[in-house]
Amino acid sequence: MVKLVDGRTLEGRMEVVDQAGLHLREVIPSKVKGRPDKMDQEVTVLPWASIHTTQATFKFN
Repeated sequence: MVKLVDGRTLEGRMEVVDQAGLHLREVIPSKVKGRPDKMDQEVTVLPWASIHTTQATFKFN
């Protein structure tokens, strides 16, 4: 989970961390109850200046 300076919260899988910032593949919630969430095809680059806090979440299926 990544909380941005503007108040938005993004959830997804961290792909890469480098000097440019955090590369995040966002999770798209399913519109149908019972179906698994989907991962976004594009990687979002979040610059370090736009990130307020991050929190690691582990899920075991």
